[in-house]
Amino acid sequence: MTRFIGRALLASIFIKSGLDHLQHPEPIVRAARGAEVPEPELAVKVNSGVMVGAGALLALGLAPASAPPPWPPA
Repeated sequence: MTRFIGRALLASIFIKSGLDHLQHPEPIVRAARGAEVPEPELAVKVNSGVMVGAGALLALGLAPASAPPPWPPA
């Protein structure tokens, strides 16, 4: 039960941030231009979509174990 709640809380951060960046991309695009990212508008849109998609997958529990196992194994 705590894993479900933890995943939902963590996923909500990614989903909300991704949606905020899609709705108001100007500050993020300015930061990307300052960092000399090629095609900053496209980069912000792609990053926002990835954040929303990854957050949704995490919330649904479809890809929770995409990180490698800890080393050394216990």
